[in-house]
Amino acid sequence: MGGRINPALAVFEQTGSIEDDSRQINYVNVWTTCGGCTPPTENSSYRYSVKAGATVGIRFIGAQIDIYGIRSPQGGIITVGIDGQTPYAVNTFASSPNKALLYHSSALSDGPHIAFVVNVGRSAG
Repeated sequence: MGGRINPALAVFEQTGSIEDDSRQINYVNVWTTCGGCTPPTENSSYRYSVKAGATVGIRFIGAQIDIYGIRSPQGGIITVGIDGQTPYAVNTFASSPNKALLYHSSALSDGPHIAFVVNVGRSAG
């Protein structure tokens, strides 16, 4: 079932820093810039993928991370895992499109971490 996750990702940490460059955020397997998302996104900065297994690796330094996205009728299931821990499933489906906090990590040790977001490729609606 071709689940679409929409978007991948606006990323903000509670405490720490992330640089939006190729060394910090790594998109693997076809992520498209969301130029016409509904609702509109800041600077068309969100990305989405319709490909199962598409992954984003996010390197950050800090003690917590928030991942924002769009919940929509095209939304599917993603997983989010940090530092190799068991991934947490997130449903990005909603009957009406809206920007939302998709994931809020628990408190982490202050320091470098890596979060992985994966499009499971399963519809949620």
